[in-house]
Amino acid sequence: MAINFAKQMIREIEAAAVAHTEAYIQLNGSFQVGEIAYWLAPDKKTKCRNPKVALERLLEIFGGDVEKIAQCLASDALKQGQVKSYLKEL
Repeated sequence: MAINFAKQMIREIEAAAVAHTEAYIQLNGSFQVGEIAYWLAPDKKTKCRNPKVALERLLEIFGGDVEKIAQCLASDALKQGQVKSYLKEL
């Protein structure tokens, strides 16, 4: 119960800090603390709608260079269960 209370308090503190920071930036503009700059920007998400086509295009672009393609992968980019299943078949 105490842990849930603490988690809720942390969420409320974080929400208040975000709200105050956003209000400050709207009034005063962006600011920098050390090497970190703070500013407001719209949230954006880019999703790969067709991974198969994306992989095909990357193979074309990079000429099959697996190292370059591997650098484009996010962590846990492969489905571990599916890969394991294919390897068992082999």
